Amino acid sequence: MNVTYNQGHALKIIILGAVVRAALIFIAASLLVASPLSRADYVASAKEERDWAARIAKSPPSADTLGGAPYPGAKLDSRRSGEKTAENQGKPMVYVYLVRASMADVRAYYNGPGRREAGVPILNDSNGSVEIMYFMNQKKIAAPAVAPAQPASAAAAGSEAATSSTAPAAPAAKAPAEPDTAKQAIDAVNALRGLFGR
Repeated sequence: MNVTYNQGHALKIIILGAVVRAALIFIAASLLVASPLSRADYVASAKEERDWAARIAKSPPSADTLGGAPYPGAKLDSRRSGEKTAENQGKPMVYVYLVRASMADVRAYYNGPGRREAGVPILNDSNGSVEIMYFMNQKKIAAPAVAPAQPASAAAAGSEAATSSTAPAAPAAKAPAEPDTAKQAIDAVNALRGLFGR
């Protein structure tokens, strides 16, 4: 009878150990995966919003920074830009422009003559105006692409030819890759399995 008690007791301990291991692995993986998402829950203070708005008003983005000229007549709303940028903790910067025009006209501009490499900015209908939001990576803002030096043969070609053609922009340097959170979670789970003998 004593042998059966020990086998049953051992089985309970094994099951309990497996449950605890699974719970610890789940908790560790959840913490690693959820940490980048915490920015979505961030609520900026009014001071942060004002600080970002002042910074944006002091040095508004150029057409080069935005990847093209904004819709004609659109005005930068530094207050709204500051709110949106503060919500994102400055990553990315958000520039909000307002214009009194129809949504169809603004959309047609960005799909036609105002087309950007980065695509159409986010457009929202805002009380009879259209809100145009540009989401910009700070690395791209800090280091815009620089045009390569003009070769000597092109400089010698006449001034008319030199002014009518534009040199292509140099490819932008690649930003360092962000860490792969899924890989980090898997590595953490594997490390925990090693700790618990599985």
